[in-house]
Amino acid sequence: MLETSNQESLKNLIEYNYFNSQESQIYIKFNNYRPNIKLNFTNSKYQLKTADSVEELLSCFRLRYKSFLAEQGNLIQYYDYDEFDFGYDHMIIKDLSTDKVIGTYRLANSLHHQTFYSSNEFDISELLAKDGVKLELGRACIEKEFRTGSVLDMLWKGIAAYTKAIDAKYLFGCTSLHTEDSQQVSKMYHYLLEQGHIENNLNVSTQEKYKMQLTRVHDIQMAEIQDIYPSLLKSYIKAGAKLLATPAHDKEFQCVDFLTLFKPEEASDFFKKRYFN
Repeated sequence: MLETSNQESLKNLIEYNYFNSQESQIYIKFNNYRPNIKLNFTNSKYQLKTADSVEELLSCFRLRYKSFLAEQGNLIQYYDYDEFDFGYDHMIIKDLSTDKVIGTYRLANSLHHQTFYSSNEFDISELLAKDGVKLELGRACIEKEFRTGSVLDMLWKGIAAYTKAIDAKYLFGCTSLHTEDSQQVSKMYHYLLEQGHIENNLNVSTQEKYKMQLTRVHDIQMAEIQDIYPSLLKSYIKAGAKLLATPAHDKEFQCVDFLTLFKPEEASDFFKKRYFN
């Protein structure tokens, strides 16, 4: 019993030290962080802004960890951050009743960046060569109990405000499907293809190391893929977005990613009237 207690205490001490080590690294790395584009507005329940302090970034990275790694069973680290985060903008939503960060998006625009996360998984050279400002959207997540229409609406208002601030013509990024089952992915891909949501007139291709072998299937019904159909992807498609290329298999995050492209000028009537007018 005593040995077990000692082992547990040692485990807790190691986790505590690792947690503080990660936090210290973030404070050092992001000490001089400033957003490229500043957003800040509220409604009766939430505040949407671009993070402008290390404390807000810590909350953002912690939420990302909980959404992308802890939910997948990865308990090794406490924050999700990478080499792209320092120069990118981080749009966050705070619950005004608690001041807690409950939603976030990572944003990178071509006015300030020439390197994009999506390039790791896809060849997007032709897209990047197009005239007009590009905006990459990524690392989207919302705290579980706040995954509601009102929070998603707030995020879209933030995306629209950022888009207008830089006059972006192309919004793109990886949209994740949280499964590695090739049969399920095949059904989702061919359902979206049959529904006319996939087109590739920009010669986008999946990088070799991320390719997944898909099986050709026909006449897929919504009921067959409903459980794995991400609400974020549904929202993008409702907005008028298209998917480019076959999905990329991201083994690190145990998911597959669809490259999504949205042009504000081609937004659906509802989204154009509500967000992009």
